[in-house]
Amino acid sequence: LIEGATGVLALLSDECAVPQGSEAGYVEKLHAAHATHAAYIKPRAPTANRLVFGIQHYAGEVDYLVDNWLDKNRGLVQPELMKLISESGSQALASAFAARGGGAAAGIPAGAGAAGGGGGGGGGRVSHDMADVAP
Repeated sequence: LIEGATGVLALLSDECAVPQGSEAGYVEKLHAAHATHAAYIKPRAPTANRLVFGIQHYAGEVDYLVDNWLDKNRGLVQPELMKLISESGSQALASAFAARGGGAAAGIPAGAGAAGGGGGGGGGRVSHDMADVAP
């Protein structure tokens, strides 16, 4: 259910790769892929929020609200963080990010897999990007 080609995390990555990918599209793909899985829970009644799915864990049912999961998984740096970094007292840090043209609006990735597994948290990609920028 979690891992594999049609797992929750793989489908999230796939939806992020689609140019017009959306949370609603992601949830629909989850429903289609896991409708017959015993641990997968599709909301029984139509709800105001279609961005919900559930998983029956050993300790009970857990509902997941898929709000902003695609943005988090894409790992875009938030504009507030980019502003803070660009105004940093560290000239190297400020110039490295100022040279990229403003962060999230320019599509600077913070890391891979912020919403799902994959390990590592996501700081490695920022370090890599900073190393590629000439001061």
